[in-house]
Amino acid sequence: MVKKNYVLTEQALKVLKRPDVKPMLMVFFRVRDARTIDSYIANNVPYGPLMNIHVKELLQFLVPDLPEKSIYRRLTPEEEDALNRTMPEYKQRKRQNEQDGENH
Repeated sequence: MVKKNYVLTEQALKVLKRPDVKPMLMVFFRVRDARTIDSYIANNVPYGPLMNIHVKELLQFLVPDLPEKSIYRRLTPEEEDALNRTMPEYKQRKRQNEQDGENH
């Protein structure tokens, strides 16, 4: 079984980009430079720092009526191919997930 890869939706990223949310993310990730948070948001990839379950909880706290299906979306095949070409660690994790699925 192949693990499905999800990223945050544009709607969720829009909430995280708000000026009042950035300080919360800085405290959560224990970073001192707001540019780090900007790079996390720009690099919206599976297994990235924003895919933490607590970020989902923060989004649901900030926008209580935001359903979970509006927080995450599945990667398109084109996006997966682009990630495979540009990110060797993503490719390695994907291969490991596929092997884990074969072993179970």
